[in-house]
Amino acid sequence: MPRKKMSNWDKVLTMVKPRSGLVRWVLILAGVLLTFFILASSVLVYADVQHRGEMFPTTTVLGIDITGMTREEAIVSVTEHAVKPLQQPITVEYAGMQWVIEPNELGLQIDVEALVDQAYNWGWERSLLERMYRRAFNQPAEINIGLEYSLDEEALIQKLNTMAAEIYQEVQNAWLDFSYSSGDLAFYPSQEGRWMDVDASLELVECAMLCENIGERVVQPVVNITAPSVSSDDVKTVLVVDIMGNNLKWYNKGDLVKTYYVATGEPKYPT
Repeated sequence: MPRKKMSNWDKVLTMVKPRSGLVRWVLILAGVLLTFFILASSVLVYADVQHRGEMFPTTTVLGIDITGMTREEAIVSVTEHAVKPLQQPITVEYAGMQWVIEPNELGLQIDVEALVDQAYNWGWERSLLERMYRRAFNQPAEINIGLEYSLDEEALIQKLNTMAAEIYQEVQNAWLDFSYSSGDLAFYPSQEGRWMDVDASLELVECAMLCENIGERVVQPVVNITAPSVSSDDVKTVLVVDIMGNNLKWYNKGDLVKTYYVATGEPKYPT
């Protein structure tokens, strides 16, 4: 007896309700998974659309977390918490001397808008599939934008050279000067030599000015010291004998401690 030819509808029903129970369950499971995938994808795509215009999770600019912020909110937050502190003055101190450096006078410019745009693009320029995957499995990309700036470094070096000229000091040994006319002894103390390393100090000042984690904005410049070969401590007791006046004067450095009257020699028996 010839087989009855199945209509298209009958073929569909055969696929939906196959005779084999195993095939039927496989098809049901596949349908459930397909439905779940479609629903999950729809939810993720909807979430992606809803968050358009916001910063991706774990996005930081100059150390400031701007996750979930709009571009405008991120610019305000980064400017307030990161840029304004960088614009505060730097104080350079050494040996009681003090100088103040104003970053604005050096033309310090930080394009916050460009940094925020860079952070936004790094997140949203990824493919839709990658964005969906990261949202689905909570795997945010680490987006960390560091500092980009412009600064008149020549003006800063000029300021440091001015400081270096004020700090500079020649080395000087301790020495004595006796006046034969007055009989007085003068003591001149030693003096250490010092010169400021401008290049090393420049690096410290720029770090204090532009580091994201700033504290007290006070810098000690790098100064090289040369010790004298004869220090003030090397000069202690000094005895001066006045042959004509027959006296001996005892000095502690340049200070007269006591005068003694003594017998001095004769031309035949010199002192």
